[in-house]
Amino acid sequence: AIIRELGGIPIVANKINHSNQSIKEKALNALNNLSVNVENQIKIKPRITFRGMENKTEEGGT
Repeated sequence: AIIRELGGIPIVANKINHSNQSIKEKALNALNNLSVNVENQIKIKPRITFRGMENKTEEGGT
């Protein structure tokens, strides 16, 4: 809750696009750990786009 309350989720989420693979992995692991909390899931979900998903929603898929 502290990371979310202090605005840390967007900071971590922004690191998933980092050019350094190790930083990407650490950010994804951190978000995975944070996602155990339902309130964190609400903050994380809009910040994560999975490859291929953005086109499916535009085409009417799920």
